[in-house]
Amino acid sequence: MLYEKYPREFEYAICGAEKHIDIDALACLFGMHDLFKQSHIKSCIFSSAKLNGTVPMRVQTKIAAEWATVADTSRLGNKTKYICCDISNPAHIEPLAIKTGLFELIDHHFGFEKYWEQQNGVRTDIQVVGACASQVVSRFIAANLKPSEVEAELLSLAILSNTLCLTNALTSKLDLDSLGYLLPEAD
Repeated sequence: MLYEKYPREFEYAICGAEKHIDIDALACLFGMHDLFKQSHIKSCIFSSAKLNGTVPMRVQTKIAAEWATVADTSRLGNKTKYICCDISNPAHIEPLAIKTGLFELIDHHFGFEKYWEQQNGVRTDIQVVGACASQVVSRFIAANLKPSEVEAELLSLAILSNTLCLTNALTSKLDLDSLGYLLPEAD
């Protein structure tokens, strides 16, 4: 079993919105988990949300086994740091992450920057980009790592979906660079 390799408590729990997970959020959750795994940092994906209609059935089937494995919450502890992806509205973030205390927010949605500036100790990475997945890819680039095959596919799909195949006005250089970085890894 996967958890036999890990101590009782995860260092990071990656989560998203409380109600639903779209393709961008899903890619960010798996991408960050993969980045931590490759960096030898113990993490898990934590979500009580359902996948929404933007997540193709092919993707749901492909990630089903991994989703069940990484979504175990029994190893969340007092020292676990929560990172929320693709959400910055505090009313829609996983309640446990809010209650326990957020460590970091990674998002591309605007409107709550001032709120988060007032929250002591919460790091924020809110950028003008087409997809939050691009922000996650930039972390792989900075760490000189490549996402695993499934994560590269998820991140690529999320960038293409959120930027409307790179035609959305919010498509940024980071989106383009991130997709270029991923394409050799996605099938």
